[in-house]
Amino acid sequence: MPEIAIVIVNYRSWDPLNRCLRSIITEVSEQTGDIEVVVVDNNSADGKLASFQAEFPSIQWIKNSVNAGFGAANDLGAMVTQASRLIFLNPDTELPAGSLKQWIDAFKQLPQPAIAGCPQVDLNDQPCKVYDLFPGPFDALGFVRSLRRKKLIGKSPIGSRAVDWVTGAAVIIDRSTLDQLGGWGNTYWMYSEDVDLCKRAQEHGVGVYITDTLPIMHAHGGATRSTHRITAITKSEVVRSKHIYAKRWFLGMPRLICHFLLAVRALLKAILGSLLDLLFLHQLKSLQAQPYLLLGLLSMYLRRMVYGSWRSPRSVHTP
Repeated sequence: MPEIAIVIVNYRSWDPLNRCLRSIITEVSEQTGDIEVVVVDNNSADGKLASFQAEFPSIQWIKNSVNAGFGAANDLGAMVTQASRLIFLNPDTELPAGSLKQWIDAFKQLPQPAIAGCPQVDLNDQPCKVYDLFPGPFDALGFVRSLRRKKLIGKSPIGSRAVDWVTGAAVIIDRSTLDQLGGWGNTYWMYSEDVDLCKRAQEHGVGVYITDTLPIMHAHGGATRSTHRITAITKSEVVRSKHIYAKRWFLGMPRLICHFLLAVRALLKAILGSLLDLLFLHQLKSLQAQPYLLLGLLSMYLRRMVYGSWRSPRSVHTP
């Protein structure tokens, strides 16, 4: 039985997933030990799963009946393997030579229990943001967020250090620790699951770290920005997840203020973007998603008023 399993959640990210799987297969060796790879397809329903199953027969493929979201699909992937250590990767990541073994070895040296991310670079070889402070109730005010982040300015994301939270695009954690934290959970459909997991880790005395290891490549956002409508859905779900986080972790007046500031900021930006898109006769690509985003936000806040819930209509799981 493999000691380590890599879990990947896919939704129509086939080209990046192909590169990701090939990089993993290249990295798995006698030095890393036997590693099981599990891919949970979140109901892509585009006819491509069968060809990938044939091309990568050593991968364990799980066909989800619904697009259950990132956290719930991660938990499903973890359930089908008995590995004691779990690595969660986005399908648009790739592992350069030597990075996997270095990351695993670094994790073993950390005080346990622990969660660890690793450095990442984008397609232009520029460092990606892989960690941050926990959100505050006034973060929708940009200057407040900037002041709170001052302690991060000038620090490279490459370095073994304790941090508040790490991005869920690349996470290593022992199964026993994940079980202790209740798994990724299904509270969020997409976005903020990683922040919430690390917040629960803090509550349970579990350390969160960025390892001093080789960066992996992350082609961030490719699968979520393929069309203007998908871009709008993505951005509206980011806002929704922040509201859900506020409901879970803030109390009293700070919670109310956070909800208010998030809504005002998101709506004003979408209204301004939509007006500019109209002014420029829909010719600027950077603005073309804004009308769809505005409609998505209005729908979200209307559902909140009617049903009293932040539940995403795209998930059967999110409350």
